[in-house]
Amino acid sequence: MKLSIVNRRVALLVLWIYGFECTLAAHLPSSNLQSTRLGIVPIGALNDSEERAYPLVAKRIQRWLENLDSIRASAESIASNGRAGAFQQEAGENRLVRLSSQIWADSENERTESSDSLKELRRLRSQVFFQSSGPAIQKAYLAEAAFRWVRGDKRGGEDLLKKALLLSPDGHADLSLFDSQRETSPLHAFEAKILESENQLKRGCLLHLDVNRNQARIVANGFDVGSGRQLRLPIGGTFHVHAETNDEESPSILVPCERPGIKRASITLRRKKLSVQSGSLSQLSQSHSVESLCLVEPVGDSFRLFLFTPGVAVDEIPLKNPWLVAEVLDNPTTDSVPIATDAFLDLLSRHHTSRLSYLENPSADRTLIQGKMATGASSDTQWYNSWKFWAITGGIVGATVVTYLATKPSTVKSNQTGLSVTIH
Repeated sequence: MKLSIVNRRVALLVLWIYGFECTLAAHLPSSNLQSTRLGIVPIGALNDSEERAYPLVAKRIQRWLENLDSIRASAESIASNGRAGAFQQEAGENRLVRLSSQIWADSENERTESSDSLKELRRLRSQVFFQSSGPAIQKAYLAEAAFRWVRGDKRGGEDLLKKALLLSPDGHADLSLFDSQRETSPLHAFEAKILESENQLKRGCLLHLDVNRNQARIVANGFDVGSGRQLRLPIGGTFHVHAETNDEESPSILVPCERPGIKRASITLRRKKLSVQSGSLSQLSQSHSVESLCLVEPVGDSFRLFLFTPGVAVDEIPLKNPWLVAEVLDNPTTDSVPIATDAFLDLLSRHHTSRLSYLENPSADRTLIQGKMATGASSDTQWYNSWKFWAITGGIVGATVVTYLATKPSTVKSNQTGLSVTIH
């Protein structure tokens, strides 16, 4: 039986829409984690029980990842080769910066219920090395100072602000993570207080350095102060000073600035040891060709897990309940893990998206990438994310439907949930 012209139009329209939907389904990713490779690395010092439990934990994580139905994941256990303490330092510093940014944002938006975050911030601040992590520690002091300021504890905020400023060899606060975006931000007054405190800080110690390499960079408390050989330090600060190049570095010297005066010191650079040159988590990830690392850290009587992605961040992997060392040792043959699967996959997806942004533009502001990851935003401009594509496609489909409906008598009923179209 031959189709009428109208029915032929309907058939063609249905076939076109069906073909479009098949094409769309073929190109829209069901997940942006079609395949991913992770490494499992211990960080921090392990006692006897933790050292016996760790291989079991790593094996459980590996099997769990590879058995996930929603993604094709592979994992391998990577030895820390004596760098577990350094990896813990690097991860802690990264987490400290991220947590500081979060607490500052909470203060700016007057969300002052951050007791758990503050406890974690103070713990991390006390653990990272003072001599190399000054910028991260300063951000932590500034974030807590802002938190106290907003809650009305101006005195406590000013005390923490002073500690933050005395960490820096030039007596300034690094606010690169803390730019207030709101015109009515309650932190505008605090930022004005920071500028006032910087201007009032006395800089009375003049340090003359004799360095055996002309192009060496000078670093004080982890702050890069350039290649100058004279530093005017703020009174009241204590500074760990060393020099470095890409291939060489010097031992650190301690320079307290208790009162005004002139100080002199000599610094000799030596070639870096191989373990120092290739000891970062990013280089470990690159050398094993894995996209991210699952970091396993002993804390108290349990293990905590963190996801590290180079150029992105270190974030804690959510657990449904604490992963106790004793439980691991008591059940050596089980494959169960307390990881919250949906939350982990969401975190992994956000790291993956941010990693792509970082790879496209490695020189981009890392804080911007972290901000995108924190909000779940993506800078990907795939065709299926383009409003122009959907506007044009919607126009084509809509115009086709309207053209067809205009040739047929119809009844249009409105209801609370939308339009009901009945074709006669």
